Amino acid sequence: MKSLLATLPFLLAGCTAANEEPQTPVAVPDGDGKCEAAAAQSLVGERATSETGGRVLSLTGADTLRWGPPGAMFTMDYRPDRVTVMYDDAMMITQIKCG
Repeated sequence: MKSLLATLPFLLAGCTAANEEPQTPVAVPDGDGKCEAAAAQSLVGERATSETGGRVLSLTGADTLRWGPPGAMFTMDYRPDRVTVMYDDAMMITQIKCG
């Protein structure tokens, strides 16, 4: 059994085509990634959609968006490159904050 497990990675490596392109890494947005929530406060009261999320990222300069559904619990770690968008049961944005 151990010998089978030891050879598994080599067997799986043969499953990819030789001419297959490697996956392109995700691009890092330009800028320092530091979040500025004040720039997006005009979006409070709008519907929480992926389009609105993109606008939040663009306006705040954050690299990462975290959605906050009703009743959600979050870690307390602070990340200056992250924006958190809270919304209610009607999918309306109630708060936009950095961290």
